[in-house]
Amino acid sequence: MTEAELNRFLSKHLVEVASMPVGGGAIRLVGDGVVEFKGLLPLRDLLSASLVAAIIPAASLERHVWLHLNARASLEVGATRSQRRYLRFDVQRLAIGRQPLPGILLRLLPSSALQGLLRWRMPESVEGITIEPGPS
Repeated sequence: MTEAELNRFLSKHLVEVASMPVGGGAIRLVGDGVVEFKGLLPLRDLLSASLVAAIIPAASLERHVWLHLNARASLEVGATRSQRRYLRFDVQRLAIGRQPLPGILLRLLPSSALQGLLRWRMPESVEGITIEPGPS
C-alpha cells in the first residue's frame, strides 16, 4: 500500500476506526516500520474519560489541537488463524500542538476512541506488513 493509498483509506475510515472526528489527518511512511501521523481533533476527545478533563474549562475542551505521533507499526496476530488481525502502532514520539510528551502518555489516557487510533482491525487476507519510506 502506498502512502497516498493509506491516506485515502485514512480519510474514509478514520472516524469508523477511531470513533472520533479527526480533521486534516495524514500519515507519512518514514520507513523501517515507522509511520508519522498528524491530525486535528477536539481536546475533549483526546482527554475524554481522564481526570485531567474534569479540571479544564469546558470552552477549552472544545478547542481543536494537533496530535502528532511517530509510531512503529506491527501486525498483531492471534494464536490461531481464525482470530482477528490488528495493525498496531507503538508510539515512540508524541506531541499535542507543539508540546512534546512521553509516548507512553497515550496508553495511560483512558479514551477508547484514542486507543482506536493505535489498533486497527485488519482483513483476514493481510498476512504481513512492510513499511518503506514514502515519496518526499
